[in-house]
Amino acid sequence: MEFIFGILLLFILFGILSVDARLKKKQESDKLLMEKLDEMLDAVNRK
Repeated sequence: MEFIFGILLLFILFGILSVDARLKKKQESDKLLMEKLDEMLDAVNRK
């Protein structure tokens, strides 16, 4: 369980870093990444 949340935190950190690095180019893919993260969190919370 903790392992899954660690991976999610890493993904969130990478998303923030990529927004900082290339603000305009990465925004769309970061939105998709955040949507996928939300779906993963929902799946974890349902278990």
